[in-house]
Amino acid sequence: MDNQNSAAARLIYRALNLSATPANDVEYRELLARYRASPELQQVLAQIAEGMELMVLDVSERGLIIAPARKESRFSIRLGDLRKNLSEDQRVALALSFLAICAVFYPTTALIEDDSRFPMPATLAMFRDTLTGLSGRMNALEDSDNYSREELRPGWSYIHSLPTSIPQADRASPNSIEGLVRMALNYLIEYGLVNNVGAQDEGEAVEYTATHRLRIQLRERTLPRLFDYVRSGATA
Repeated sequence: MDNQNSAAARLIYRALNLSATPANDVEYRELLARYRASPELQQVLAQIAEGMELMVLDVSERGLIIAPARKESRFSIRLGDLRKNLSEDQRVALALSFLAICAVFYPTTALIEDDSRFPMPATLAMFRDTLTGLSGRMNALEDSDNYSREELRPGWSYIHSLPTSIPQADRASPNSIEGLVRMALNYLIEYGLVNNVGAQDEGEAVEYTATHRLRIQLRERTLPRLFDYVRSGATA
């Protein structure tokens, strides 16, 4: 049992290390193989994860993906944790920026469900235009009784008031649409949900790709609670 406990703990440790992948980590690959072949190890890992307020979302040759089991978990991240100095409207706008990025990578649920299909690389301009279009459509709606529109008003109204970009401004700030998108991308990259390829100082020449971790998070956690997640940005 001690051996199983040790293996389970090491596998959770690897999963928490966002830079570790089975492709470049021999021990990680071996632990995954043991896990898939051993119901006992699976049970032990589930128990350890439960004690840490974590839950297993997916296990494959690409790795073990775990997530906080509750919002109160030590591992949970809230919008307010990312930038404590953001105003209410900026937090909702940042949440909408995250969702715009995800919508570019996964425009349909079918693409999220099909592990054999990979989303195409995307650019800052694509994310920016999607976010701009989203805020524009919400602003154009005349039905003030539209519940979603009114709940998200702090975010889309703020985005609609922003300039597209500010020349010579900081790369990531809430003062422009591109700045908001860059903020969201930086967080997604930091947490292993998006990769970037290209020279950062070339701006739109940089391409971004979604990781398998992002697909699983969207499929297992985000989509069923999409609206609640965005709305929570106002009170995070």
